[in-house]
Order: sequence, then C-alpha cells, then structure tokens
Amino acid sequence: MRGRSICMLAGSISLVRAWSAASLRQSLSRSKVSSSRLYQSTLAGIENSTDVTMAEEYPKEMTEDERYLFDLNGYLIVRGVLTPEEVKEANAAIDNHAHEMVERSDGALRNAVEGTKFYGQGPGRMDLGRVLEWGEESRVFKSILAHPRLVPVFQGILGKGYRMDHLPMVLAQNKGSEGFQLHGGTIDCSSGEYNPYLAYTCHHGTIRSALLGCNVILEDHNPGDGGFCIVPGSHKSNFKMPKGMVDGEKYEE
Repeated sequence: MRGRSICMLAGSISLVRAWSAASLRQSLSRSKVSSSRLYQSTLAGIENSTDVTMAEEYPKEMTEDERYLFDLNGYLIVRGVLTPEEVKEANAAIDNHAHEMVERSDGALRNAVEGTKFYGQGPGRMDLGRVLEWGEESRVFKSILAHPRLVPVFQGILGKGYRMDHLPMVLAQNKGSEGFQLHGGTIDCSSGEYNPYLAYTCHHGTIRSALLGCNVILEDHNPGDGGFCIVPGSHKSNFKMPKGMVDGEKYEE
C-alpha cells in the first residue's frame, strides 16, 4: 500500500482520507518511514482536535482553545474539514496522475542520512507536483487555501492577508521508504541559529508565525503508521537538538 498526503505552505496543510482532517503545525517535523499519502501546502501547527460537521458551525475566528493548544504544542488537528466525497475526489485525482510521481532516488535528493532510522529500507519518497494545474481535478486542493473552516485559524496564526509560500505537492511513501530528518523551528535544530523566516512569537495574546504548514492526510493514519510526525513544543525551543535526535537515533520516545 502506498500512503499519501498533500502539502501547502503559508504554513502547511495535510488531508487524511479516513479522518478527513487537516493538521497545522509550526513545530519541528518529519515524515516517518511508512505507507502514507499527504497533501501539503505551506502558507506564510496542533495534537489537539476539534470536530466540525456543519458549515454553519464554522467559527469566525480562532477559538481560545485553539490558541492555547497551538501556543502550547505548536500544532493543531482539525477534523471534518473535507467530506468523505471530497477525500475520495482528491484521491481519485492523485491516482489519475500517479504516473507523474518522481522518486527521490538520487542520494543528493534524499532527506535522511543513510544508515539512520529515518532512511528506511531503501525506497525514496515519491513527490507529485502541479496539483493546482489539473483543471477541475484541482478543485478540492484549491479549496484548502481558503476553506471557511481553516481561514480563521490561518489568520489567527499568520495574520490577515496570508499568502501561499510554497507550491503545494503530494507526498507519497511506499512501505519502508525514507522519511525526513527533523527540520524547521525558530531555532534551527541542527545549527542552533535563529531563523527569522520560521520564527514563532506570541505577544500580548497575539500569535504570529512566519511560516505555517498545512498537511491534509488522504489515507488512514493510525498510531505507528508514520507519514507525519512533529516534536510538540519545538516551535518555542531556544537550543539546537541533541546530537542524533535529528536523525531519529536518540530520544525516539
């Protein structure tokens, strides 16, 4: 089985098929070795979840619960963003373009160090771009950029007038494929240098993050399945990671 997800950046967004959920994160993140399908979009994160079932229930602004949990953990899980029909439609569109996926087989394109736990058993990660250029097939993917359930959260973290920073893409992993090194954060987890382009702040009750990732999970993701992982609270870390942690060799717990 191949897992899949979509990524977009102003932060980044993911869709999951069974959960129809969106997770938003600013903390250090990686993809684990697993079978997964993810749609990621990054705009200029959350294990805490809220359920939404009807459009009229959508909040007009980020809730106090969401603010607290995001500031505490650096990520949120928002369930019920897409309908089952929309998740099915998104997966069908990806299936129609699966032949365009490119495996990161070249060593220079790998995100993990060979011989570490994050490297997997050999296969590279599969990437699929141009998801906004598929005409009508792009409808669900485009909706994430300004979905009425997500806009209040985007604005609450990024401020009004957010923009898409990275072109969205689909990340697909076959069983045993590589994951990522841990990366991101206000303080670079490897060098310990301050990174203003990923910085998180909260002053006088106002949250601001320079970058937000939104990941839409399009396949079931059960505990231990992998595909998406973060270090809670790492968005506020002031120091680089201990040696070996970036590669999954230490402090896995």
